[in-house]
Amino acid sequence: LIKYLDNSNVLITGAAGSIGSELVLQVIKTNAKKIICLDINETELFRLKNNLLFDKRVNFVLCDINDSENLKKILIKNKINQIFHAAAFKHVEMLENNLAAAIQNNIVGTLSLIKSLNNNVKNLIFFSTDKAAKPINILGITKRFSELMCLYFAKKIATNFTIVRFGNVFGSRGSAIEIF
Repeated sequence: LIKYLDNSNVLITGAAGSIGSELVLQVIKTNAKKIICLDINETELFRLKNNLLFDKRVNFVLCDINDSENLKKILIKNKINQIFHAAAFKHVEMLENNLAAAIQNNIVGTLSLIKSLNNNVKNLIFFSTDKAAKPINILGITKRFSELMCLYFAKKIATNFTIVRFGNVFGSRGSAIEIF
């Protein structure tokens, strides 16, 4: 990770979430030039900012992942080279009861980010779920659809796409371990 991010400008979507905030902590340890922490959750983004030691490389941006015009401006202004895309709704039961929100955030939001990419962005790492392997719920379906979009656009644009599937992440909000 240290060599991968050396002298890069990094965007972390979903930066205030449990996975995104851990990414922020790891990226701060690298020689990244600039780190943009993007999230729609104002309170959690504020908490993340207050929990970090002062680091002038880190900026906190309140933005909806569905706002592709604002995302384009953020990518251009900050000359983003590397993106960690962790922004997503991830709670199975909640998503089963809110299908439109799941589709809007997880699929349309990912497409919005992809549409905002420019030639500066070398790599986009998409965080998915093990539930995308054989999707039987809306979380798995939306994440699998987003994976397929990444695979499709990987053949069409210059950005390198990487898909990472996580299983149950210990300590993350909504983890089955925490619930049970």
